[in-house]
Amino acid sequence: MPAGILDLYRAERAKGRFICYSVNACFHPTWQKIGMENLLMWMLDDPELIAEMFAAHTRLILGLYNGLKALGIEFNGAFLADDLGYHSAPLISPQLYCELV
Repeated sequence: MPAGILDLYRAERAKGRFICYSVNACFHPTWQKIGMENLLMWMLDDPELIAEMFAAHTRLILGLYNGLKALGIEFNGAFLADDLGYHSAPLISPQLYCELV
């Protein structure tokens, strides 16, 4: 953990600030690792592989959260961003996203 992060956390908590756990959810980080074309094709051709990749990322963000909590950092909320849109429509159907995540 970067030096001073606990001091910063404590100072902001003492000011009554809202402390938010903010991370990327699984779709965006996965396509950055394997490429958008591969992700979209494998979602249909090998959904088990993509579901496991999403699950691995989910384990990562939960592990980070639990590690921060173990240091005494408490959160008021969480924000998990993901990039699923393209111009005027989603890149994939919400149903497919729900099935894989």
